[in-house]
Amino acid sequence: MPQYTFYPATPNGSILTFEARDLDGEAGAMVCAELLLAQHRSCASVAVWSEDRLLLVVYRALLPEQLRLPAEPVERAPMLA
Repeated sequence: MPQYTFYPATPNGSILTFEARDLDGEAGAMVCAELLLAQHRSCASVAVWSEDRLLLVVYRALLPEQLRLPAEPVERAPMLA
């Protein structure tokens, strides 16, 4: 069985722990990453590595009130024709 390493990260990108698991395949790794994200409310994402390859990163969805929007409308640069 392949081994996958999971790195939960806080919103500022800090990684405070990791978990290594032997799983049947990449689909199982994705499910495990989503479960870790659900279990650890302080993490914003979970990166999954297989040996020296980054397999995927799962992000927590933000609620509208969690989005940091500018106080004033942002001016857009004119488009070039």
